[in-house]
Amino acid sequence: MPGSALVLGLGGLLPFICAVAVMLTNAQNLGATAAYSLLVYGAVIVSFLGGIRWGVEISHHPQNPRWLTLIGSVITSLIAWPAVMTGGTIGFLMLIAAFVFQYVLDSRAVAQHQIVSWFRPLRFLLTSVVVLCLLAGLWLL
Repeated sequence: MPGSALVLGLGGLLPFICAVAVMLTNAQNLGATAAYSLLVYGAVIVSFLGGIRWGVEISHHPQNPRWLTLIGSVITSLIAWPAVMTGGTIGFLMLIAAFVFQYVLDSRAVAQHQIVSWFRPLRFLLTSVVVLCLLAGLWLL
């Protein structure tokens, strides 16, 4: 996989890791704020991932993008928004589900040769760390 994608992907994990660290230490009594920021950042990132799928679909089928693929690309955003609004245990579980669902869609797209093959191991690595951070955040609530 390209070094740029790996470095930027790993860099995108820093806010997840930092939020969990703040929750763990409750530094300056910011645990609740860190939990909320973990949900918000997760919602932003999972929406970004859905945007990748949308972009791939319209680049492959510019005149007639497939409805099912476009719907799949926005579902994670439609899960992430109420996850942030709900917060707490339910919000964290919804966001975890959104990331896992997005990974399944991305993995399928790689298998169908719609996305380059290096995308799957990158997504697996990043999704695994994100889900672990969200589970840690859930545990620390």
